[in-house]
Amino acid sequence: MAEGARTWRVEEVPVERILDLRWAVLRPGRARETASFGGDSDEGTHHFALIEGGEEEVGTSATPLTCLTLLASTWDGQPAWQLRGMATAGGQQGRGWGRRLLAGVSAWILDQPAERAPRILWCNARSSAIPFYEACGWRVASAPFEIEGIGSHVRMVLVLNERR
Repeated sequence: MAEGARTWRVEEVPVERILDLRWAVLRPGRARETASFGGDSDEGTHHFALIEGGEEEVGTSATPLTCLTLLASTWDGQPAWQLRGMATAGGQQGRGWGRRLLAGVSAWILDQPAERAPRILWCNARSSAIPFYEACGWRVASAPFEIEGIGSHVRMVLVLNERR
């Protein structure tokens, strides 16, 4: 897709393509290994990145602007995706890349058969990210809680409908 002179696309990537971005944004000052999460290598886990450049420019050397991971999970006893590790590169926040990535991933989910791709997403969102997720249609679904060493969070949820 293009916006002005910039081209970008959302693509599914191996976890190795997003670990440096996760580390820089979500775990600064900690060991790089802290950017790897349990479940990253599970068969039902999908990693996505929004990468700048057209198809002819995108290769394994292209640096993701933003990333996220979907982990097969449940929400209120229903199959769901847990969104984890969403991060946008320093200096790129506030430019709409995260919103575009969420929209691209939502489209990917809706393109899958419902029995293979649940329509419910949830996440443990940093309290500072609540306005971002709310602007993308998510709703707060818990009281605030602390994740030790990371900070204040809330659970948020989004139910996708079939209309686009």
